[in-house]
Amino acid sequence: MNRFFLMLAALVSAWATSPLNAQVFRHFTKANGLQGNGVYRLCQDASGFIWLNSPDGISRFDGTEFTHFNTQNGLPQNDIWYLIPDNQNKIWYFTKANRLGYIKKDTVFSYIKPDKSPFYPQHYYQADTLIAFYSRNPAEPKYYYFNEDKWLNLPIKRELGHYVDVKRKYFYHFKENNLRVVDSTGKELIAISNLNKEFEEDKKQINDRIFIYSFNNKILYINTQTLSYKIYPLPRAFKTGRISYFNHQIQVSYEEQLLVFDKEFNLLNTYAAPEKIEAIFHFLDRNKNLWVATLNDGLYFFPKMNRVIETFFSDKIIKNLSVFNQQLYIHSDLDGFFRLSPQNGLQEKFLDADAIGQINVTQQGKKLTITNKNQLYTQQTDEKSGMLQAMPHPGLTVLEYHKGNWFNVGLSNLILSDNFKKIEDTLYFDASKHIKATKNQLFAGGIEGLKIWQKLSFIPFRTNDSLHQATITHLSLLNENQLLVGTENEGLFLVNESQSKKIWDTDGEMVIDAFAENVNSIWLITNTCLMHLQSNNFWLEENIQQDTFCHPFILLKNGLNAVAVIGQKLYLATQKGLIAINYKDAFDIPKSEFYVKSLTFNQQDLTSDTEFLYQPENSLNLKLGTLQFLPHNINHYQYRLLPYQNQWIALEENNLTLSGFEPGSYSLQLRQEGLLNSEKAYNFEIIPKWWQHKWPYIVLFLLILALTTAVVVAIVKNRYKQKEKRIDQLRMQTEHQLHALRSQMNPHFIFNSLNAIQFYLNSKGPELSEKYLIDFSKLIRIIFEFSDKKTVNLSEEITFLQLYLEVEKMRFGEKLSYHIHTDPKLNKEHLKIPSLLLQPIVENAVNHGIFHSPNLGFIKIKFIEKGSQSLEITIEDNGVGFAKTQSIYKNSLNKHPSKSTQILKNRIDLLNQTGQFYIEYSVQDLENKITSGTRVTLNISPSKN
Repeated sequence: MNRFFLMLAALVSAWATSPLNAQVFRHFTKANGLQGNGVYRLCQDASGFIWLNSPDGISRFDGTEFTHFNTQNGLPQNDIWYLIPDNQNKIWYFTKANRLGYIKKDTVFSYIKPDKSPFYPQHYYQADTLIAFYSRNPAEPKYYYFNEDKWLNLPIKRELGHYVDVKRKYFYHFKENNLRVVDSTGKELIAISNLNKEFEEDKKQINDRIFIYSFNNKILYINTQTLSYKIYPLPRAFKTGRISYFNHQIQVSYEEQLLVFDKEFNLLNTYAAPEKIEAIFHFLDRNKNLWVATLNDGLYFFPKMNRVIETFFSDKIIKNLSVFNQQLYIHSDLDGFFRLSPQNGLQEKFLDADAIGQINVTQQGKKLTITNKNQLYTQQTDEKSGMLQAMPHPGLTVLEYHKGNWFNVGLSNLILSDNFKKIEDTLYFDASKHIKATKNQLFAGGIEGLKIWQKLSFIPFRTNDSLHQATITHLSLLNENQLLVGTENEGLFLVNESQSKKIWDTDGEMVIDAFAENVNSIWLITNTCLMHLQSNNFWLEENIQQDTFCHPFILLKNGLNAVAVIGQKLYLATQKGLIAINYKDAFDIPKSEFYVKSLTFNQQDLTSDTEFLYQPENSLNLKLGTLQFLPHNINHYQYRLLPYQNQWIALEENNLTLSGFEPGSYSLQLRQEGLLNSEKAYNFEIIPKWWQHKWPYIVLFLLILALTTAVVVAIVKNRYKQKEKRIDQLRMQTEHQLHALRSQMNPHFIFNSLNAIQFYLNSKGPELSEKYLIDFSKLIRIIFEFSDKKTVNLSEEITFLQLYLEVEKMRFGEKLSYHIHTDPKLNKEHLKIPSLLLQPIVENAVNHGIFHSPNLGFIKIKFIEKGSQSLEITIEDNGVGFAKTQSIYKNSLNKHPSKSTQILKNRIDLLNQTGQFYIEYSVQDLENKITSGTRVTLNISPSKN
């Protein structure tokens, strides 16, 4: 292996020092990696690896290292005839042996023939996931296909011929240069006559509808889906024709050339190896690189860049590029100034070299100035050729035109007249190396930041981006009003007359050159990268599209100094010449890709979202590789292990071993240094043992908490029961007291009523007292009914009050009237109030208010809804008033105690204690100069407890 890497290093060195316009290639033999010098065929798998079969086994190649498979790895024999990659990342191998199979993940799988006799595989078939072949065993030729880990016979009627489509069961039969395609019943589907073949070479079903038949002088294409065919005649007869299907293209390889067709069998291109190579097989990989196999001289690789890259001025150091009048102007420090015509490639030298010379396109692209130590070249856009003159003044280097004068920075800072003849002013040296004018402003820049010309001097251009403090490395125009400003490590900025905006962050790298292809497209060179930035409006848009190429990208291997675009062609100035490439092809040149060769944890494969059971002794092992067939420098990799390592750590080699993992979730992140967007992440979890989980501690904590809670709940529950018991006793006591109060109120009312009856009999006589006695008896009956009830509905209470007031009205006559108002919103049948609560209040209004008043008495009772289940009751009279009643009572000779008011208050207090009702009671004296009376208000609502 060490010998191989020495040879590879020599190849890379030879490649790097060879002229870019020469045919470059790589040559592999047994001396530098192959198992032997003979190679039969090649193919490429879905991941991009090259596989080759040979008399010595199978090899896989990533561009740096060969991985070999032979009988020591499980192959039935080393002489492998054919390889087929499928869409499940398997590489099927075929040879003369009694067991065949595939390679997957570096493991060889093989499956034995049922009768254990050898296969003779030829004429391969691939349809969807079906792999089949024809075994030309002299004793018993058969077709075989693979199904569920077995090779099974594919039935065929010999009289129908050979398969042309194993999926549809179509067959072909060749007789006297005529070919017929039939179905399984023998019905003719396609007839092809006069093929005039000398001998056949290869035939193959390449997908579920296309069959290719290669002859020495033609190629036959049959589409079994459309039942059509095409014939491609070869310019002359060839000895070998070998068919491949790859990247949706048909490849037919002959010893001197490779023909590539699309799926409709239209010829796309023809490729050929150099004549000195005795090729037996050609293969075009997914990046359009050409591989050539030989029987005795190993393997050759010819990159696509040989066909798409032009090189001019080989081995010359190209320092600067400028585009003027659709021609490219080139500055080489040692060789001079040149002009290149993109139309015909003509090169013209028109000025000698000089270390202080520069090419400048000025006046918003209208004029070209080129300087060296002794001469000045100028040209207008409308001139076919410019004017060369002796340098008007020494030290002119970087020139720009602004408002009638020429400004020069560099070795000397000068202001010159329009014709360069007169020095208008000499400016102080401010270390500026770059100068560029927009339509209205002039800017200069260097190690002392960006400056703007104002008030006859350059002053710092101050913006929020602090460009006046940055080191300026490049100035050029995006358009006539906006300037591209490159810095040493701050990135690329866009500047107008008063503002700036960073449009690209270069991650600390220096902007070497920037070229505005147009207002929507900018090409940018940094220390290690070439970038293409695109935007509909660089000033307004934040989302800028970018394509980035960085080392070890092949176009950067000689270092880039400048970039320019003319039409569709990209020009790159390097330390070893000028590269020209269609920039669409530049995007197709492959970048280096790294891949994981192996990644294991405790010797188990680690893939993303893998779980491992914790073990005290553990380790993670990683091995990386690079997939790149173009020669490249040694790649440097970095890793970090989240969440414990946030900084990227360099890998000294391509291997990594980590150990001491504790239970938890991890993310191993990998990247290749200098290769943007190359990160790969592998997330995995180490599952703890049961005693390492949090749940045992949580369960223990919960058990303790539950036990403590149970004890506390038992104590609280016991105290609550005791409290409930005391409350029940209090409630029962309260109920007894209420019952006693009701019992006290009934005799009080009866006593008052009997006095009224006596008064009525004395004043009205027995005959008129009959109705009064009847109503009084009804009233007594209701009182006794209500005495057994704790609550009555509002409708019952109103009926009771009406009856009571009617009885009193009979006693008082016309001196007493009343009115009861009920809120229509009240549900009188469902709303409950305490029984016999209102009658004592009404009785007080009659006997203490109206009785002592000389005026006609009026009692007004209102029931108003105050919310769901809440009620406001007002009982208002126009009697003598509460204060006067108290005065009358004090001055009365008959001072028997009046218990009704106190009984009522006691009852309300007890009702509030029961928890069923909450009653607010208030008395208001209405006496004033005009009227008098008393208003009693009760607010009854559900208990607040």
